[in-house]
Amino acid sequence: MGLFSQLKDKFFPGQSSLDPESNWTVTVTDTSINTTEPKNGSHSLLISELEDVLIATNDSGPIGIDLWWILRGNGKVILVPGGATGEKEMLNTLQKLSGFNNTEVIRAMGSTDNAEFLLWKKS
Repeated sequence: MGLFSQLKDKFFPGQSSLDPESNWTVTVTDTSINTTEPKNGSHSLLISELEDVLIATNDSGPIGIDLWWILRGNGKVILVPGGATGEKEMLNTLQKLSGFNNTEVIRAMGSTDNAEFLLWKKS
């Protein structure tokens, strides 16, 4: 076992991936978006309840999680880190929302600043 693997096992025991974002899981059904966080349990939001979708970026990468999806609706907020398991499927579903702004997704993915990008807002 190499030094890097030993350090990973010491500081992140039981973590199967070097990317902590992959420990978040997001699943999408026809009617809801569901997340499971490593320490905060499960959360769910009906797609019909979505009010807006944002991406927040920060300057903590590559050591920290530097991109977060923010899904808000019905008084709930769901946070999903970029790189979460199931992120691609979530994006595919969000892109079906009328008026979803793919240009802002691209801008957000390239950002290394502390910024928010509004991708969609219920009209």
